[in-house]
Parts: sequence; C-alpha cells; structure tokens
Amino acid sequence: MKKTLLIISVVIPFLFSCKKKEMEIATNKGTQLQQADYVKTDFYFRLPDYKGGEIKLEDYKGKPVLVMFFTETCPYCKKAAPYIESLHEKYNEKGLAVIGISTRDDKSSPQEFAKENNISFRLAYNGRETAKNYGIAGVPFIYLLDKSHNLFKVWAGYDRQYNNSIEEAINKVLN
Repeated sequence: MKKTLLIISVVIPFLFSCKKKEMEIATNKGTQLQQADYVKTDFYFRLPDYKGGEIKLEDYKGKPVLVMFFTETCPYCKKAAPYIESLHEKYNEKGLAVIGISTRDDKSSPQEFAKENNISFRLAYNGRETAKNYGIAGVPFIYLLDKSHNLFKVWAGYDRQYNNSIEEAINKVLN
C-alpha cells in the first residue's frame, strides 16, 4: 500500500508536469508559426521610434513600404519631406506604409525633422547600420519595397523630376 501511494504521489505530478510542458510547447509552436509566416528580406529593419517603441518592418507584413533615409540638416531631405508626406497622405489608406529613417543616433534628429517639416508618418532613428545594409551613399535615399518587402525601386537623392516615377512605382506595388 505504501509503495502504491509512493508511486501515485510521484507519477501523478510527473504526468501533470509533462502535460503542462506539452501545452507550453504547443503554445510556443503556435507563436512560432505566427512569426514564421513573415520572411525577413535583406531590407528588414527594427529601429527605435522617436515617439517611443519600435518600428519593425514585419509590422507592415503584406504592405508595400516607402522608406526614406534622412538627416534633419540635409537640404535635399527637407525638399523631399513635403512630397513624401503628401504620398503618405494620399496612399496610406490604399495600403502604402511610409517610414523615415534618420541615420543619426539621437532621437532629436527625427523630432526636429518632424516638427520642421510637418511630418505625420513614422520616423525612426539610429539607422546608420540599416543604411549600410541598404547600401546608401548619402541622404536622402528613397526605397520602395514591394508587399513582400523586396526592393522594387530606389531613388538616390531627391529631385522633383522623380515624382512621376515614384508615384508610378507606388501604383504598381499597390496593385
């Protein structure tokens, strides 16, 4: 009898702990499956948002993304900003995400840029390594990523002559 009680007192907790482990594994597998359906491309980034939190490319899964690299002091970035903002206003409801990435490490860079240029799209900072991964050689650089976040088109610098090309490309990735 004592042996039976001893066996029961050891086996029953063990069975329940195994069941708990199986449930944890199943739960973790579900989480992994949810994350696994997003494939990180060479253009993936995860950067701090100057308003707090993070900007992760995976949060825009299934959406094309227009990315502009900038610094707050760059005169061409300042020229591009109103146009990029107008694209955000025009295409946001149609599914285009617009993200600005400061190559500076300080969050004052996007704060100043947003305030000075009336920017409402999301702005990240500390983007120097991301810029290197994208292969930029200065600012501004404007990248259009398709819905799978592969490179669709890139514009080095900014000139108003790019506007038609940028909108044509946006319309292609949205359709």
